[in-house]
Amino acid sequence: MNRLFIWVLGLLPLLRVAAQPHALFDHAWCVSDRIGIQFEAGGGSPQFFTTRLQTEPFYDAECHASIADGAGNLLFYLEARRPPRLSSNVRNALHQIMPGGEGIEAIGSVANGAIILPRPGQSALYDLFTLSLLRGSNEERVVLFRHLIDLKDGLGRVVEANRLVADDPLVDKLAAVRHANGRDWWLVSHGYRSSEFIVYLLDGTGSLKAQRQSIGKAHTGHNVRSGEMTFAPTGDRLGLVTGNGIVEVFRFDRCTGRFSDPIYLGVDFPPAGIPQGDFVAHYGCSFSPSGRFFYYSTIDRLYQVDLETADPSRHKEKIWEDPVTFANTLAQHELGPDGRIYIARYNHKYLSAIEYPDRKGKNCRFVRDYLDLGGKQLKAGLPNFPNYRLGNWIEANAGRDTVLCPGEAVRLGVAAKTGLRYRWQPPDELDNPAAAQPIARPTVSRTYRLTVEAGSKGGCAAEPAVAQVRVEVRPAAAVECRQALAPPPSSLRQLTLYPNPASDFVFLFYEFETAERVLVEIHDALGQRQHETLITQPTGRLDLDTTDWSAGLYLVTFRSGGRLFTTAQLLVF
Repeated sequence: MNRLFIWVLGLLPLLRVAAQPHALFDHAWCVSDRIGIQFEAGGGSPQFFTTRLQTEPFYDAECHASIADGAGNLLFYLEARRPPRLSSNVRNALHQIMPGGEGIEAIGSVANGAIILPRPGQSALYDLFTLSLLRGSNEERVVLFRHLIDLKDGLGRVVEANRLVADDPLVDKLAAVRHANGRDWWLVSHGYRSSEFIVYLLDGTGSLKAQRQSIGKAHTGHNVRSGEMTFAPTGDRLGLVTGNGIVEVFRFDRCTGRFSDPIYLGVDFPPAGIPQGDFVAHYGCSFSPSGRFFYYSTIDRLYQVDLETADPSRHKEKIWEDPVTFANTLAQHELGPDGRIYIARYNHKYLSAIEYPDRKGKNCRFVRDYLDLGGKQLKAGLPNFPNYRLGNWIEANAGRDTVLCPGEAVRLGVAAKTGLRYRWQPPDELDNPAAAQPIARPTVSRTYRLTVEAGSKGGCAAEPAVAQVRVEVRPAAAVECRQALAPPPSSLRQLTLYPNPASDFVFLFYEFETAERVLVEIHDALGQRQHETLITQPTGRLDLDTTDWSAGLYLVTFRSGGRLFTTAQLLVF
């Protein structure tokens, strides 16, 4: 079928409303110098709640962790400081120290030193993981601790604190990503003076199962412990940097928790006049929302790496360089829920930002002084968040709703993925109900339901995913079925209905390279004509008042030279 479907933009607000409750867990940031940053649900500029933070500022620069509820409101956060002189604490939404939340094993001067994970399947339990020094050790050994927070009473309490997970010496890095089942978590740390990743699986029972893998560069040498580690929002890559110039990106399998395909991107040279041994070469790193671009920074330079190229190590582009060394020391990165990458600058009163991280090169638009912190001074760190919105690796996509004339056919669904089984119901008038993309030749209107599940061989256990698609078969006498579809005018560049679904109004945006005579008709579900307009200008906007239209599905048809060339559906509610 030669059909130009115009299902567009208007569905985006509805998708935001339907988001999972955990989607807003990263909307409240608590960082140094009593700075609180609130991201509004659905977008908009971040707002501050600094006046409600505790009166005593954080003393250290780097280690921050906070979490919000399903509405984006602050639940609790870690106040990490300098042991043993100053103890670290867990504070609740009223900025009070929680019962049991005093004396938490944490260090404020550790990058990526804490992360909060909602316990799988438990609506009120949260696991806080922190890096801290092992007491009584003969060497300065950073190790992993665990703390359990229970919010059943609203403001919460720490019911288990300072539980040593393992005494392996670690670098200053923690990161987490959802298991491919969309429920459990992978928690990742990295060994000190080794090339070993230690990966823990956290499930709903609270059990932690460790596995180890040596891959990539050994983290050894001066300043190697500092620097950020983070997962791509897509969950299939992990990137890290170290203070002595290691920059690496790995593939990650969310089913098995194993790494592969290391890409080495370091080392950059220090600014002139600074000895290599004294130079903290790299600190922050991040991924764009799509996972295509990897960003990392030295104290005075920001780089973008295109991971879709054949050899990403040869496609590093310098996005920004500070003309004055140490004037704007770049530190930790964090991808915000608004799609921007925020970058801390040590001892500055502004957050920097990459406004369009998925644009190539300098089109990503780095803004040095993006977010005014209201006179407060940020240090090096930002909160350490996983992608709480990442779900089940099994996805179901049944394709778009469509309208057919009798005798026409349509291909449903999208291309198959390895390791998945597909099942369509009802199987009536499908050429293969077990295919990912069956051909439907319905004689009556039907709603087809697609169920996708992991195959018996390959993949990993996860809940099945379900989607559905509606195929409307119009009566043979209906106006849109009286003649075959013609090719659209060669000068056609755009036909867009917005908003769709519509309530009180809808706009038709059209653009042709040259003037055309196009008849636009709108019919209701019974085939009664609701509107008719003849377009004669090359570009413009047609305004339709739908206030008095009955709720339901309408068919929009377009004719040129008396021949139908495309149709679209319009939902009025």
